[in-house]
Amino acid sequence: MAELLCKWLQSEHGIATRAEQLDEDFSSGVLFAQLLDNYGLVRIQDLRLSSTSLQEQLHNYTQLQPHFQQLGITIGPRVANSLINGEKGEASKLLYRLYSAIRAAARSHRATLQNRIKPGTQVGSDSWHLGSQLNQSIPRNKAAWMETMHLHKFDQRGHTLQASALQAQEDERRAKQMQAAQYRQAERTALANRTAAKQDALQKQKQGHGATLAIQAEREQYQLRVEKSLAIKRKQTVVLRNQAAAAVAVKGTTQFEDLHSETGPQPLQPQSGQTNSTASPAALPGKDAFKLEAENALKRVRAKVQQERGAKKQSLMRGRMALAQQQQSQQDMMQKAKNEALLAVLARESQLEADLAAKAAQARRQAEDMKLAAAALAEANERDRKEAWEEKLQQEAELLNTNMEGYQQRVQERMAAWEQKKQAHKEAKRAEHAEMLRPMVWQLVTLAERSISYCQSLDAAAVPRSTWRDWAQAFVQGCLEDEDEAEAEAGSAAATAGHQSQPSHAAATPADKAAALEYARCQGEWDIGPETGGQSSTNEALGELLGELASKSRLAGPLLDSLAGWPLKLALIGKPYAGKSCAALHMADKLQLKVLEPDALIKAALAEATAFAAMGQSAEATEMVQLGQQAKEAAEAGSSLTDALLAKLVVASIKAIPGSPSLADLATSLASTKSAAKLGGKDAKACQGYVLDGFPQNAAQASALEKLLTGLDLENDTRVLQSGLEAVVSLELLDNQMAIRRATGRRVDPQTGKIYHLEFDPPPSKDVGLNARLKDAGASDPRAVGIEERLDLYGEQEAGLQAWMRRFGPLARQVTASQGLADVCKAAMAVAQECMAAQTAAAAAKGSQLEA
Repeated sequence: MAELLCKWLQSEHGIATRAEQLDEDFSSGVLFAQLLDNYGLVRIQDLRLSSTSLQEQLHNYTQLQPHFQQLGITIGPRVANSLINGEKGEASKLLYRLYSAIRAAARSHRATLQNRIKPGTQVGSDSWHLGSQLNQSIPRNKAAWMETMHLHKFDQRGHTLQASALQAQEDERRAKQMQAAQYRQAERTALANRTAAKQDALQKQKQGHGATLAIQAEREQYQLRVEKSLAIKRKQTVVLRNQAAAAVAVKGTTQFEDLHSETGPQPLQPQSGQTNSTASPAALPGKDAFKLEAENALKRVRAKVQQERGAKKQSLMRGRMALAQQQQSQQDMMQKAKNEALLAVLARESQLEADLAAKAAQARRQAEDMKLAAAALAEANERDRKEAWEEKLQQEAELLNTNMEGYQQRVQERMAAWEQKKQAHKEAKRAEHAEMLRPMVWQLVTLAERSISYCQSLDAAAVPRSTWRDWAQAFVQGCLEDEDEAEAEAGSAAATAGHQSQPSHAAATPADKAAALEYARCQGEWDIGPETGGQSSTNEALGELLGELASKSRLAGPLLDSLAGWPLKLALIGKPYAGKSCAALHMADKLQLKVLEPDALIKAALAEATAFAAMGQSAEATEMVQLGQQAKEAAEAGSSLTDALLAKLVVASIKAIPGSPSLADLATSLASTKSAAKLGGKDAKACQGYVLDGFPQNAAQASALEKLLTGLDLENDTRVLQSGLEAVVSLELLDNQMAIRRATGRRVDPQTGKIYHLEFDPPPSKDVGLNARLKDAGASDPRAVGIEERLDLYGEQEAGLQAWMRRFGPLARQVTASQGLADVCKAAMAVAQECMAAQTAAAAAKGSQLEA
């Protein structure tokens, strides 16, 4: 088997080796890397392979392990150690497994290629075979043969596209392999960095341990030097002590000898308690004996010192030997631990490579699972979000319906309360009318009875006209019964007095006044009927027409330039919540008009009066300040502002409009405006006029306004006149319930300040949380709270206001306010544009007359 493997290596890869040297040649792992490089599984230049030491050989197999793993071959630490040690048969086994794996991969790849793409020669042979078969089977049908050949080109195109797709798949596979190799290389680099970091840590630990040992040795040497110095000092002290003792002994001996030589031998005195004896001088030791004793003592001291020094030295030597042995054992243990750590690192690296491959596959599976889970989670979240959104929208719709039901119920309650109030008012008025008509009915009965009795008494068919006029006038004056009593008294007085003389000049009676009125009106006995050829109705209509023509042809009264010099002078009137403010703001925005609203004017006047009072009396009070002071006094007194004061405020505000044109510039201003459609555009003037929002409200305010604008006194002048306004747009709201619905259904958003209406301008249903935070706008508006009283008040004042507008001919323009707000604004805008067009045409006509 080894010889067959050697032939395979020699023939296909050019690796020359012998069977007996196979294990030795492949022990380092370099030839395995060369073999894998030949198959394109690894680039040998990318691997840092070396075979100089055992550790480097282990590193080689660690780097080759992932590539063997791709072929399904696992190299564990035991196999790597067997290969490195050159155990017989291990290299042959691994080569055979490698050979089998490569052959299996080649067969699989070849089968794939054969199934997907045919070689060019096979394609050519198939084409030739197809053509020959067609020529043999269908020799006469050339059209079918040509069609088949034409379609065969598309088959070749299909094969080409399949080859391109396969090549793209192969490129993708190689790209993935390259990416995996880069990942493995990054992991190896990280592992090498961690290994280097661990080696650096071990080296630093070793250096620290060596420094610690050096410091400890230096400390021990210092202690030895200190002990040696102390021993020398002790030795010197003993020597000095012995020398001092010897000197004392020698000195004593010398003194004794001197004394002995001077005195001679003396008998020794016995001590107390001893027997008398005589001491012989010869019994005392001599000088040499003392010297010898001193030398012996010195020798003993020296011997003791030497003995102690030797014991100390032996103890020091034993300590040093023990320390050296301890250091050697520690070094051996460290080397052993290092070797074990290296072996563990190598084993761990080998296992780590296998684990990395398994983890990579597991990571891919987990990534796919995570993608599927993420897609499922996203789908579930989207479904939950849609369900939550639909639920919120449903809640918003339910809340809106609840608010709408409450709004409708409130409208019905207010309408019912108002109807009850009006019904009660009707009942009271009916009772008042019944009380008022009771005497009138009685007088009618009395008048009828008088007529019947008169006709019966005189046997006449009818009552004379003069008598009937007297009775009718007495009935109108409400004194019919009083007249009967007066006639009865007069009759009794005449009967008793016998018709005495009557006064020459009687006072004018109601009958006389009625007769004069009938004469002036051509009524009664002065009536000129059709049979006489009279045309009183025609003359009356003709007189009204002539009066209107006279008023139209008459020049307007003198006006102030600041009041008459505006192209547009409009007023908007109508019931509460008919849309006056919205229409006024719309026209003001489109036509550059100034909106004048009475409540706002009152507030502005009060503010100016307050500011003027705070400034003191140094400045002169303006007209607006004076009007504000009057309004303040009325408010402090608790009374409402008079109609004349309101009219003055309006006129003063008109005068205060910035850029008020003069009457002389009116024709030029209107002539420069080519068409009414241009108003509101880029070429429009800064201000084209004003619009009164909800003013005048009654006939008194209208008369006061006209008097201030034109100087007309409507109470004394009954002709058809020309107003100081161009038009009065009357917003007709026939249904009072519509006004109550508009006032009741308003809601305001406290965050944005925008106002909605539950019925006419409902809040958007897709704005979640809007219906929950909406507040009732009418709760804080006193005008909405007292809407019923305001409607009743307007109903009472409407007749007088309509009569005032009829005094000025076609001044009033009716606009239906029951329609939508946009339609109301559009209709009011049309009236304003019509007035503007008329002013433009009149200015153009005047300009042409002036030129003529």
